[in-house]
Amino acid sequence: MPRQTTRKSESQSVNSIHLYDCIGVGFGPSNISLAIALEERGLLHNVLFLEASDRIRWQPGMLLPGTDIQHNPLRDLVTPRNPTSEYGFLSYLKSQDRLFEYLNLAAHYPPRTEYAGYVEWVGNQFLNNVALSTKVMAVEYVQIDGITRFKIDIDKGTSVYAKTLSFGPGRSNNIPAEFEDHQCDDVIHLSDYLYSKAQWIEALAPDGITVTVIGGSQSAAEIVLDLVNTAGVNKIFCLNRSFGFKQKDLSGFTEEIYFPEFTDYFHSLDTPTQNKITKELWRSNYGAADIDVIDALNLYLYEQTVTKGDKLSILRNVH
Repeated sequence: MPRQTTRKSESQSVNSIHLYDCIGVGFGPSNISLAIALEERGLLHNVLFLEASDRIRWQPGMLLPGTDIQHNPLRDLVTPRNPTSEYGFLSYLKSQDRLFEYLNLAAHYPPRTEYAGYVEWVGNQFLNNVALSTKVMAVEYVQIDGITRFKIDIDKGTSVYAKTLSFGPGRSNNIPAEFEDHQCDDVIHLSDYLYSKAQWIEALAPDGITVTVIGGSQSAAEIVLDLVNTAGVNKIFCLNRSFGFKQKDLSGFTEEIYFPEFTDYFHSLDTPTQNKITKELWRSNYGAADIDVIDALNLYLYEQTVTKGDKLSILRNVH
């Protein structure tokens, strides 16, 4: 993770280095969207994106079978801004010869695996502007010909320079302090779930294993549902700080937060008001689950009561 950007007295001449117009840290959905916009305007030729992974991927550790995305797929990398773009989700489906099959799908949203394929498909078309397997170690201000610019140190022992910086490395893992010093193969963040699950199954004890899931988000619910159908997992505890899984707020009024006008409105507010609105709208994207996932969990718990099983226990109001 880069250090906090700080001011530095280093001074160089632009003639001694290559100065990019923009450097993007990370090449996930946000910076892929930026690449599309820059290409449309003919401004991509002197832009570089630095990606730590060895390939373009989207949430690879959480591509669970049967899971879907939580938003309209036309809120993709470009369609709301430019519906005629060749990089839209529908163009991707057409390129995969799956458009009619998708239109015939009896589901509100596409599978997560499909959307991951879409992100990878778009990202791979910009690889000439991406340095893969490149980790950013530090970001600092420097003076170049008397103008403040960005210096980005990378893990290959070199540095690159830019006029502007687009910081999009993805969300940081939210790990409770109690577990920060105990992360290992058996204590993991959900972003590594599928990889770790494969290791758990391979090393299963003769009597099976017990897994504890901490959290009340969509991802936590999906992991619980995946574990209850995993052979060799004998017991699952789900620790929830509230009374249970809350339903994601999908009302039409709340969904207006994704309108461009709301972005302008939110940006114009003072910080205390922004914090208040953020708290009120938190369940539009965080700490909540879709109704289909909640219903599936509810059905499993009911059926478990009928059969007098005890594989899953949800512990509520745990702090």
